[in-house]
Amino acid sequence: MKLSHKQIFAFLLLFGSIVASAQKPQVQTSAPAEKTTVPTSATPAAPKPAPAKKTVKKETPKAVPSNRYMAIKTNVAYDAFAVLNLAWEMQVASKWTVEVPVIWSFWDWNTEKGLRTATLQPAVKYYFGTPGRGSALGAGVTASWFNMRYNEKRYQDSGRPALGASVNYSYTLPLGRDWALEFAIGIGYVNMCYNTYYNIDNGAWISKRQRDYFGPTSLGISLSYKI
Repeated sequence: MKLSHKQIFAFLLLFGSIVASAQKPQVQTSAPAEKTTVPTSATPAAPKPAPAKKTVKKETPKAVPSNRYMAIKTNVAYDAFAVLNLAWEMQVASKWTVEVPVIWSFWDWNTEKGLRTATLQPAVKYYFGTPGRGSALGAGVTASWFNMRYNEKRYQDSGRPALGASVNYSYTLPLGRDWALEFAIGIGYVNMCYNTYYNIDNGAWISKRQRDYFGPTSLGISLSYKI
């Protein structure tokens, strides 16, 4: 079959396009085009800032206020029996006070009954509210020199005072700006060593005893004045 010039030219053009398409490389990838691009240079990540240190606030102890509570007082229940006494109380912390009562009597009520004594009863007290008002709980110690007459016998400490310790409760009721009334009781232990004599002038010695006592160690209704 004789081909014309147009048919031969069209055949050659078709053959050339087939060969050109067969030589073109084919790249297949499932990732998007922007993710297949390899960066030319990597930028280093900025360092993370160090976490700020937490500052712990230290609690400072509560200071004693400048207008600290101070008072002088006397136990009128002891005064009624001619046993004189005077106590001084001072605030030493936010709710704490120190109290130092001094009790003395150097005379007899009559020839048969009497109490001569010199007694110290220092104590610490914790107020549940404001010092000088309301309830307070405390602890104290006792040192007492004594010479007591009672009916036919006389009892006197033998060289050392009676020594003891107690737990105390008190309630203070304000009566005005500076005055207050305090009700108090102490319960504890006292050890005493004493001699017994006949209750007459220069009475003969009878015996010497040592005794342990458990029970009330103080009882009072005190009138106090705030300084």
